[in-house]
Order: sequence, then C-alpha cells, then structure tokens
Amino acid sequence: MATIKAEIERGLQLSNPAAALQLSQQASALLKKPFSSSILPFATSENPEQWIEYEQLFLVCLRTGDDKAAHLCLDRLTERFGPANERIMGLRGLYQEATAKDASALEAILKEYQKILSGNAVNV
Repeated sequence: MATIKAEIERGLQLSNPAAALQLSQQASALLKKPFSSSILPFATSENPEQWIEYEQLFLVCLRTGDDKAAHLCLDRLTERFGPANERIMGLRGLYQEATAKDASALEAILKEYQKILSGNAVNV
C-alpha cells in the first residue's frame, strides 16, 4: 500500500490511465499481505489512511478491469466497516455496475438502488 499512499501524497491523479494501470498491476501483491480486522476502531496496526488506500486501489482496479482485485479490496472494506455502511453500499453498487453483464443486470442494480432509497431517501 505504500505506493498508493505515495501517489496520493504526491498528488498524482489516479484518473491518469498510465498511473492507474501501474497501480492496478501492483494490486495482487499488495492484497496477498495478511489481513485481519478488529471490531475495535483502529486497533493493532490499523490506521485511517489504510482504508483510504484500499478504496483508491478498489477504484483503480475497477477502472483498469481487474475485477478480482477490486472485489478483494471491497471484501476487506466490507469486513472492516460492515455491509450496511453507506459508503460500502455505494462502492458495492459501483462494483456491480462495472461488472454487470448486460442491460438487464444494470436494470436490476437500478431497482436495488431504488429499494435502498425507498428505505432511506437521504442515502444518496
């Protein structure tokens, strides 16, 4: 994750295709590192920047078509913050949209969004 942190600190635009590709190619190595989550906020060696880095890596992997690595990032974020976390719900929606196979799958995702919003209209 040090590379992602360095890129963020340097202000490199992760939307830059070359930078995104370079980072996504490092994703599998970064995600092989052991992961443990605690129910205590920021327990053990955890720090807030770690989760920002996972989110950035998730977005870069989606952008470059590395759906497997993106899913691993999403799994780690979900394990840490829970599936009901609004930010996690949004990231899961992005993942589902990016990996949808056809228009009917996208329509199903839209219906799920509508269902979520009907339960909480301010969850945008």
